[in-house]
Amino acid sequence: MRHCKRRGQISSQVFMFIMASIIIGLVIIIGTRSFVRMHTMSSKAEVAELKKNLNEMIYNIDYGDSKIESINLPSGVEEVCFCGRNTGVYGLPKCNGGSDANIKLRKKNNDNETIFIKLIDGTLNSLTEPKLFSDGLICVNRDSNRVRLKGVAGGNILVEKLR
Repeated sequence: MRHCKRRGQISSQVFMFIMASIIIGLVIIIGTRSFVRMHTMSSKAEVAELKKNLNEMIYNIDYGDSKIESINLPSGVEEVCFCGRNTGVYGLPKCNGGSDANIKLRKKNNDNETIFIKLIDGTLNSLTEPKLFSDGLICVNRDSNRVRLKGVAGGNILVEKLR
């Protein structure tokens, strides 16, 4: 007696292989998207925490105070730049963004933006701190992350880079 394979058995194996490939592909795609989304959310949270720390650092300065602060940059941040208001008070030059074209453009459009957070991907976040003054554009990065904050007349804050 001859043993024959049932009809349709080979086509059902091909169908199962195709279905398994589709399911594995979907799992990989969905997993990758979830990972990227989670990484983006953590980067945004780190920048939000940095903004909060910078605000606290500035608001903890009183008239006559002089504090040296170290700014710890999260992994996604390239540098933090201080570019005080363009009023030219305290004998300081007006801050126009220095050689950074993006900060120059932002200062031209909105002089109240005084703290710029430059991310590694090139995007620029900013904070508005109207009481902040600086001696031109002062940027801190991982290599030089210390600044001096001085409380001056009128409740204003002067930022100086430490050399």
